[in-house]
Amino acid sequence: MPCTDRRGQAKPLFQWDDVDPLSDFHRLELVLDHLPDERILTTLENKRGRGRNDYPVAAMWRAYIANIVFQHSSTESLVRELKRNKDLLSVWL
Repeated sequence: MPCTDRRGQAKPLFQWDDVDPLSDFHRLELVLDHLPDERILTTLENKRGRGRNDYPVAAMWRAYIANIVFQHSSTESLVRELKRNKDLLSVWL
């Protein structure tokens, strides 16, 4: 259900002025903390079934979201940043 004011008009979930000054890392934390992703993670886990678990679903999901938040042009670009940026890598540990 969308957020609405007393008149039934849609209202923003946040003010961009509050998010804009944040670092990319803090934006990622904000998204991961507030994204209602339990159902999709459960569905993905169920689809995987008893298949290989080399790459856990939750970690891959967080990488997918990080790719969007950081506006990387490719998965390889995100992998390079994860190798370079240990603070970002801690999100997955």
